[in-house]
Amino acid sequence: MLTCVRRSPKGVAMKIVNEELQLIIQNNHSFGLELGCGPSASASHGHLYRLDIGDFQGVDIVADLNSPLDLIPTGIVSYVYSRHTLEHIHNLIGLMEELHRILEAGGTMRIIVPHFSNNYGYWDPTHVRQFGIGSMYYFSESHHQPKRKVPSFYSSARFRVTKISVGFYREDWLERLLAPVLERLINRSWSAQLFYERRITSLFRASEFEFILQK
Repeated sequence: MLTCVRRSPKGVAMKIVNEELQLIIQNNHSFGLELGCGPSASASHGHLYRLDIGDFQGVDIVADLNSPLDLIPTGIVSYVYSRHTLEHIHNLIGLMEELHRILEAGGTMRIIVPHFSNNYGYWDPTHVRQFGIGSMYYFSESHHQPKRKVPSFYSSARFRVTKISVGFYREDWLERLLAPVLERLINRSWSAQLFYERRITSLFRASEFEFILQK
């Protein structure tokens, strides 16, 4: 039988509360996973099983993402979706290693996080980090990185970054007018994204990133 409770160092017990998911894991079938779904779990992204530190209605796995995800077997997850969650994680390197472990070969992650120029990102006292276009390359081999290399010796997790998109605010008429133009120009290449972050960020603040990573 599957052991369905594991306690993290912070005292949050990891629990698989969905019996259907328990059977999927027992039978070694793959599944998709959403991280940090929050209280709006019923409106989650697609048909994914949902993980959150809070035992909200609709959550399938209760777990602290700063701790090992021991109840999820190695290589069983086909797809991971995370929207505005990783900026809350203290142990990001440990989490990336756990996600690499539980993903099947060729498995994909779609990660959405605030851009470092997002002024709202500084409002939230639970945010512990910011992200730039090079952040996920710290988990990628050097020969899979663009010209501007970053060290990848901090972690054994290895992903290939297949897509990076910068997104802009659409809160007023001017932003709704400019955002599609800026996104089209800036996301056409890594060089354009790098030029934006180095030269233009102070003029036009971005809202978020979307990273697509493949194990």
